[in-house]
Amino acid sequence: MAVKVPSKVTDINAPLRSGSVPTAYDTTSTRTRGHTPFRLKTENIQISFWINPSECSWRLPLRTTIEQVQGGAIHHEWFTTGIGKQVTQKFDQPIINMTFQAGNIAPGSWLSVEDTGTQLRKFAQNQPGVPPGLANFYDFLALLNEPNIKTDGTPNYVEISYQSLMLPNINLSGFFTQEGVQWTDNADNPNGISSWGASFVVFQATPPFFDRQQLRDQYAHFFQLQSFV
Repeated sequence: MAVKVPSKVTDINAPLRSGSVPTAYDTTSTRTRGHTPFRLKTENIQISFWINPSECSWRLPLRTTIEQVQGGAIHHEWFTTGIGKQVTQKFDQPIINMTFQAGNIAPGSWLSVEDTGTQLRKFAQNQPGVPPGLANFYDFLALLNEPNIKTDGTPNYVEISYQSLMLPNINLSGFFTQEGVQWTDNADNPNGISSWGASFVVFQATPPFFDRQQLRDQYAHFFQLQSFV
């Protein structure tokens, strides 16, 4: 039986081509190494996503407020204290609304994805019959159930490795919000997970969002490693 290869696949070793949009918004089923650059990690769980989030909506609030008084308004602003690893900044904790996707979760559907060799057989041996995107969903639920404090008393941050053309390589530390996760089991789309989403509060970002020089240098360095053709 021939294995069907998707019409669009992303080779992370191939040179970057003008007009291509690799990394965070690549919605192909898998990549040549089986996983995308998007990863989540805690003390005990690490998830390498087979399919990237379909959308990440960012909001960076400022540590400011306006007080209305009889004579008009007073604008207050204050910076973070910079205690410990906290970076002194006027930004409050950024919030990311993530919309995940699992691809086709029908039994056996994952056999038709790109990557026809050893890696696919290893996956079948480890988790027989479970499509990779659905396995990511199960892993995500387990990650949310992790305690926020490690056994040594330090925070058990969720670490996110995030890549897109806008942010080629940024590492985020924080926690998912108290709303947890939501999704829809939809009869109109029985082979997929609809509206799978969660919100994330960023406690630390490397590089910092406000450091324009680091962001520019990182962008230049990342794409310097690849050739445009």
